[in-house]
Amino acid sequence: MKNPDKYSQKTIRELAKLVRNETTYIARTKTVRHILTAIGWVGIIVSFLESLEPHIPVWAISVIGIFGGLSLGLAIFFEAFLKQWPTLKAYIDRESILKDNDLLKP
Repeated sequence: MKNPDKYSQKTIRELAKLVRNETTYIARTKTVRHILTAIGWVGIIVSFLESLEPHIPVWAISVIGIFGGLSLGLAIFFEAFLKQWPTLKAYIDRESILKDNDLLKP
């Protein structure tokens, strides 16, 4: 492996963590997805209900709605990763990732 840039090093380290502790990593990703989904729906519902009878400034309602939408978007991203992982796992060379990770500087 040639001298990788910082982003490549971070990617290799994260992949090494994933292949070493797959069940823990997947469980943590599922937990984050559930939390983001809940935050997103709460934000969207609060902004919708608050827009019907505003008690706070309109800009605050907009910020709550935007935050809720971004949270839901991130939850969808994590869900896509969880659905794609079983397919991707078959094509990942576990030994190569661990060897490259060991060669990186700490």
